[in-house]
Amino acid sequence: MIARWLAVLALGLLALPLHAQTPAPDWRGVFKGTIGRHQVVACLDRDNFDSAGRGTYYYLRHLKLIALSSKVPSKVWRERNRGDSWNEETGPLWSITKFDAVGLSGTWNNKGKALPIRLARVVLQDPKGWSLCDDPAFIGPRIKPAEFDRVPDMLGGFAYTQLNYRPPQHFAESVTISGFTFAPTRPGDGAINRLLAEHLPKGRVEDDYIQCLASAAAVSGFDGDYQEELKPHFANASFIDVQVRMGDYCGGSYPNFGIWHRVFDRATGQEVELTSWLNEAALPPVDWEDPETGTSLRHAAVAQWPKDEDRECAYTALQENSWRLGLSAEGLLASPSLPHVAAACEVWVTVPWPKLEPFLSDKGRNELARLR
Repeated sequence: MIARWLAVLALGLLALPLHAQTPAPDWRGVFKGTIGRHQVVACLDRDNFDSAGRGTYYYLRHLKLIALSSKVPSKVWRERNRGDSWNEETGPLWSITKFDAVGLSGTWNNKGKALPIRLARVVLQDPKGWSLCDDPAFIGPRIKPAEFDRVPDMLGGFAYTQLNYRPPQHFAESVTISGFTFAPTRPGDGAINRLLAEHLPKGRVEDDYIQCLASAAAVSGFDGDYQEELKPHFANASFIDVQVRMGDYCGGSYPNFGIWHRVFDRATGQEVELTSWLNEAALPPVDWEDPETGTSLRHAAVAQWPKDEDRECAYTALQENSWRLGLSAEGLLASPSLPHVAAACEVWVTVPWPKLEPFLSDKGRNELARLR
């Protein structure tokens, strides 16, 4: 009876369609191998918006990304140059003849030239990541040890060393990063230097700029853009004001750009929250966590608006109840936190200390004495 039952089961399995017996492996993945004799690493993933495919790859000899797209995933992939539309039909073609759990094979064709494609699957390092094309298995070979040019500089009597990052050649058009360090002379300076160093690349997948470029590559097939500059804007024996200038495109709807200031106490090494220097006349109490800048302080700041700036921008700034602050010897720096559509109106002004007198808290008055 058992033998008869097994025979019936075997006949039933043979009657099943092939795909029902052995499900086809997912074509998505990270792959490494050759196109012709050239070593490459590729990432193939689903498009976020439809059932088409989107990916990217690079040759190990130069590490620059080449975008891939497919209207029929796993079958035919088209290469695309930066600036081409997704509908561009002139780039080289990948014609895939075999996909399995081990890898893929096919032919690369361009203007009558044909090369064999032989790629093996690479084990993902972050299988739960939102995209395969930002997996460390794909990004890793493009990362190089971090190197910097050191340039001595001065801000008044404050000596520091500018640290200019030298990105790998394949990132040179997309990445500009600089920071600084200085010789410790106050108790908190060592801690400040360590905080400044956190922003600099370490030559790891986790570096902020690597994550940004990888995120853009997962969307477009090309690296994004990343610029970051940290420079001392003001320094005395008690405080350092660091200006942060940041711009990036990481695959979103539009690029980001901003300038803000971070202030550090050289006695403790801790970051200073300048809102604690202001009283309720400057920051009226609200029911939520982030304080709003009061009308009187906004008027005091807009009164310092440059005369050659658009007066409509001054009006827009006056309506904004969230402002960023910085520190200088002459007064507090202030800039409205405007939405992206009004970013062109963002201006930093200095509100002089005499104008700030009505707005200072007890702590602010004590810290102002240290500043002087």
